[in-house]
Amino acid sequence: MPENDPQALSKPEAIGVERSSEHLTTLAKGLCVLTSFSRETPSMTLSEVAKKTGLNAAVARRCLLTLCDLGYVGKLEGRFTLRPEVLVFATLFNESFDLDNTIRPALQELRSKTDHSGEPVPVPRITGPIKRRHAISVDEVKALKQLTDRPIKYTVPGPFTMAQQAQNDFYPDL
Repeated sequence: MPENDPQALSKPEAIGVERSSEHLTTLAKGLCVLTSFSRETPSMTLSEVAKKTGLNAAVARRCLLTLCDLGYVGKLEGRFTLRPEVLVFATLFNESFDLDNTIRPALQELRSKTDHSGEPVPVPRITGPIKRRHAISVDEVKALKQLTDRPIKYTVPGPFTMAQQAQNDFYPDL
């Protein structure tokens, strides 16, 4: 069975959708041709498009030539390829889809709960004043200096930095 079955596209009931009386089978076939291109098949001959879509060669040819006329497909030496104009569909989707209010909150919540591997990240909490319990150990500095001839550098995060990297339940103005 072809990857992009035009029969399935022209028969929405096959996927549990009732076909509208306004359904345009020709449009469905054109979209089937467009979506037949992939990373594995970035360019195809007319015969390859017809075989992959399950359309007869005459229909595939008319779809390809129409898509060429519209600038969505290009043809060079008997091979068809998608043209950058197809990106208009992605642009239209991005512009019309309310990403901020639909997906971003869920992604931010997930990001706040997991690290890059998807594992949960325990978040430190600030529940009282941040203070240093003891000075940096001289022994730690000596050990570090023995490992290199170069100057060493170490940082001591202050309250503001720590408050930005932890859940702040104490400092009201940060």
